[in-house]
Order: sequence, then C-alpha cells, then structure tokens
Amino acid sequence: MPLGPLFSEAELIIRLGEPVDAPVLAELGRRTFLETFYKVVPKQAMLTYLAAAFQKEKITSEIEQNAATYFLVFLAKTPVGYAKVRDDRPPEVLKNGNATELERIYVLQNYIGQGIGHQLYQFVENHCKNKEYAVIWLSVWQNNQLALSFYEKLGFKPRQNYTFYVSGIPYQNLILSKDLTLIA
Repeated sequence: MPLGPLFSEAELIIRLGEPVDAPVLAELGRRTFLETFYKVVPKQAMLTYLAAAFQKEKITSEIEQNAATYFLVFLAKTPVGYAKVRDDRPPEVLKNGNATELERIYVLQNYIGQGIGHQLYQFVENHCKNKEYAVIWLSVWQNNQLALSFYEKLGFKPRQNYTFYVSGIPYQNLILSKDLTLIA
C-alpha cells in the first residue's frame, strides 16, 4: 500500500524564488545534482559543472532579468527542493508551440517519496498554465529510472533523444513533453 505524504499541508510551503533566495537555490542545486549523479559523472567533471551551473550571481541575474522562474519548496521552514522554468530554448520538435522548459526539478534525497516533488510539480504546472503556455517540456537522463517513472505518472510523453553535456562529457537524455491545453 503506498504511503501518503509524511507531512501536513501546513508544513509544506511552495513559493516563487526571489533574488534574495539565490544562495539557497545555488546550494540546493549543487546538493541535489550531486546526490542524483555522483555515481555517474566523474569527480572532476562534477566539480566543474557544479561550480559553473549553480552560481548565486547567475541565479540572481536570471531572476532579476526574468530569464528564468525559480520555485522553492520548504518543509517545516527547511528548504528541501526547487524547480526552474524558462522559455527561451524550445527543442526543434516543439519550435511551433508555446512551450516552456522545466529545466530543473529536484528534491533532496532524504525527502524523495514523500509527495513533495509531486506537490512542487503541480505548483509549477499551475504557474505555467496561468502564463498560458501550451506545452511544458524537459530533458531527463535516459537511465534515471526514478525520474522517468515520476514524469510518466505526471503525464509526460517522450518526444526525441537529446545529448546533454556535463563538463564536456555527453550523456544521452530524452526530451519529454506534456500538453497543458488538455488539462482542466
């Protein structure tokens, strides 16, 4: 029998990220990426990627310039996950649609399986529907079975293969998408 959430609704807070949140977002980004891929990405490549991808100055700039929208999830006031969406680079297969990318959605390893990721995704999806996006898409490593299962349960469908580079090392990903116009 599946477990329900291990928290009360009052303990879970999801909100838009603000420039002042950049240090927390950078730390969550580094920790969650490392937790997810430490067995796959070589150490030096990982360190290089983490230093480049999760700079608090970069995150601050993205938020201030509306280049990306960040979401933070807190459990009992502790930051436990985040998401990031952007709409500036649709894949070729989605060039003709009003699409936004769910570039990142991560929950700290200790909180996976508690329904937090699902709640965070629902918040992000509602935000995207309110912004009148027709499609939400993402890229996921083809061997990340936990993430693939999560996205399948959310209604995402595979669209095409994609190569993602971590510090110059190629990893085979899949582009998945979900039609937001079919959702009430």
